[in-house]
Parts: sequence; C-alpha cells; structure tokens
Amino acid sequence: MSMNDKSIRLISWNVKGMNNNVKANKVISHLQDLEGDLFFLQETHLRKLEFSRIKKPWMGHLFHSRFSERARGAAIIVHKDVAFESSSVVSDPNGRNVIVQGKLQNTPVVLASIYAPTWDDDKFMSKIFSNIPNAADHHIIIGGDFNQVQDLDLDRSSTSQSSLSKATSMLKFHADQLGLSDPWRTMYPHTKAFSFFSHVHRSYSRIYFFLLDNRLLDNIQSCEYHSIVISDHSPITLNINLSQDKLPTKPWRFNSHLLSEPKFKDYLTNQIQLFFDTNDTPDIGSGVLWETLKAYLRGQIISFISGFRREERTKLKQISDEIQLLDAQYSVNPSDVLYKKRVQLQSQYNLLTSGRIEKQLLHTKQRFFEQGDKAGKLLAYQARTERVISALINPDQTGFILGRHSSSNTRRLLNVLYSPPTDSPELVLSLDAEKAFDRVEWKYLFFTLNKFGLSPDF
Repeated sequence: MSMNDKSIRLISWNVKGMNNNVKANKVISHLQDLEGDLFFLQETHLRKLEFSRIKKPWMGHLFHSRFSERARGAAIIVHKDVAFESSSVVSDPNGRNVIVQGKLQNTPVVLASIYAPTWDDDKFMSKIFSNIPNAADHHIIIGGDFNQVQDLDLDRSSTSQSSLSKATSMLKFHADQLGLSDPWRTMYPHTKAFSFFSHVHRSYSRIYFFLLDNRLLDNIQSCEYHSIVISDHSPITLNINLSQDKLPTKPWRFNSHLLSEPKFKDYLTNQIQLFFDTNDTPDIGSGVLWETLKAYLRGQIISFISGFRREERTKLKQISDEIQLLDAQYSVNPSDVLYKKRVQLQSQYNLLTSGRIEKQLLHTKQRFFEQGDKAGKLLAYQARTERVISALINPDQTGFILGRHSSSNTRRLLNVLYSPPTDSPELVLSLDAEKAFDRVEWKYLFFTLNKFGLSPDF
C-alpha cells in the first residue's frame, strides 16, 4: 500500500497480455508486490467481460475498454481500501483507452489509461485528448503507453538519425493545453531511463509514462521505473500526496484588468487563433472544442501572468541595483549628472510599484463589492466601528448610523416650520445627492416597460 495515509501509489504498466491464467496471475502477483493503490494497465488482450473474471478480493473498482477481439485493451483498477467514487466512464470500443471521472480521496479527478497505436497517428492523440471531460475542474492523471519517444537523445538507446513523430508533437501540444507534464521527466530532466525493450531491434526506449496535472507536481513524493520483467515493458510507479490541504484552495479567476494591457490582448488573440487552427477539425464537436478552448486559455493566461510578474520583478530588481550603485558613487563623488540619473531611476521604480499597488487596490474594491451583504471582513470591521461612529458623526446626519432614524430630521423640520418666530433668520434648504435613480437610462426603462405591455400611465 501507499507510503502513508495521505499518499497514494499509482502504477502504470503495459502488461502485454493477460489472456491466459498463468500470465494473468503473474501480472496480478507482480502488481501486489509493487503495493499499488491505483493501476493503469494496457494491452490486457481481454474483452470487457473477461476482464471482470480476473477480479481479486483486494480489487475495489474495475474499469475496462470495449473491444470484440482479444487484443489491445486498457484498464483501470482501484484498490478496495482507496476512497473512490466514479461519476462517469468512457470505454473506447476500439480497446485503446478507458477514461473515468470521479473523486479520488475526495479530490475531483479524471483518470485515463491509454494504449496508443504503434504507428505515427497524430489524429489519435487529438481525438483522445478531446474526450477528456472537465479539464478545468478536475485533476487529470493519465497512465499510458504512447508508443512514441519524447526526446530523441534521452529516451532511446539507439543513436541512429531520426526525427520526432507527428504524434509526439501533437501529444506535447495537447499536454501543454491541458496543463499536463511528465512527472518522471520533471524530476529527472537530464537522466536516461527506459520503459521498453525491443527484442527485434535490441534497443531500449522510453515510450511509457504518466501525464499529471501541473497543479499536482508539488505533491509528488517519488516516481520510478522498475525492472522489465513478465512483460517487455517496465512498470512505472508514482507516489503522490492528494491531501486537500496541499491542493489549491482558491479557484482561479480571470483578472479583468489584463484586458487593458495591449500586450496581453495581442497574446490572447494569437493563442485563440493558434488553438482553432490546430483543433477546429470536422471530427471534433463544437461543445468539446469550446470546453477545451477554455481549459487551454486558462493555462495560457496563467503562463502569461507568471511571465509578466517575473519580468516585473526582474525589472524592479535591476532598477533597485542601479539605484544602490548610484548611491555608492554619489556618496563619494556627488554630481548633478548622477543625481539626475538617480531621480529618473527612482521615478521608474515608483511608477512600477505604484501600478502594482493600484491593481491591488482595485482588486480589493472589486472583492468587497462582489461580497455584497454577505458576512466577511468588511462587515466585521463595520460592526467594530458602529460602536463609536455615533460619537464621530454630527447628530444632523441620521442616515446609515445605528440608533438614528430619518424621522428625527422630519420632526426637526416641523419644529423649524411651526415654532414661534424669532429675530434670527431661518432657511430650509433641500438637497439631493446623486443616487442610482439619477443614473437610470430612462429611455431604455420606458422601452422595457412598453415591451412588457405596461401603458404610459403605469
């Protein structure tokens, strides 16, 4: 089982057939030895009904692709001790994938086991990723045999000249769109390791890996390729912590102030055009295209914001370092030239930092506005100030002050009007501050009333 109560151990493996009892039991025994919680299997060579017959007491949930022949076959097995609830299952009738949506340890996930064609099929990659639902609201975890290397130098033992396949390029494109990364390569960016041994070519390659939601990369505890035994593929294990306190607690929200940045608008326009040029094909429905576009743009916007903030921090540090250097020079040899240059740099620094603070203040105002009359920090602050506000505000103001009523002003007006005349001059002045009603588009309001069938005398 997993390393601790909060972690879960994932295993992905091309088992190269389970269609005889001896091989099936070898595979199952090896899976138990690896002490996994969640298993992604490929090339089971079993029909869907046959796969259910190999169920063991420790297996809680079994999901399998649909195929009429004893070939291909993709499966997902969940250990009975793992808290998992499935909400939808997509079983490929061609036996190449099974996709399960649900909650894993109370974390919304999309699990996928994929067996890609051995030939260069970029259309398969586009189709399989278009079938993944709720990319923005769920964490995607894919275990699969993609039958393509991602790096010609690091992912194969052969030194022959070659080029990356179209399928690999398409896989990388869609993984970037959905915010997915290869966790093993992320941990070991310059290391060689292999998942498959070709007896025909007597060569090794790494065509087998996980794809993991980038939001979960910080939760990885370990990722490891094991020995190539039983099958000509090696199992890969991934230990990851799915504890809710390590996942993002705040949902991502679009910063509308970015729309005032010309650079951002140009960037977003180009990304939308690139997306449709690549994905708007007859075999992809408009609904899938729209959902995928939202997930893609979300990732690109986050990437833009990260880059923008990084550039801003770099520029601020550069200006700060230049100011520090000028201060050192000016303290030894003061001159008007150095002073003028320092003032210019200080102005640049102030402009950058002021712009950042203005955005933060605007965001704060927006947040409190959207909060409305719901309980929160603003309401708590008001509750504290109401205890002393009556001692600060003139008694003539009765509106919006606890314990005061507008009827008091009415009574005061009547006292002024009907009190006995005095030698002091008296004046009643009625003022009305601008309210929401003064900003109503009256033409539109009357037009709307007319559309509802209300007469002008209403």
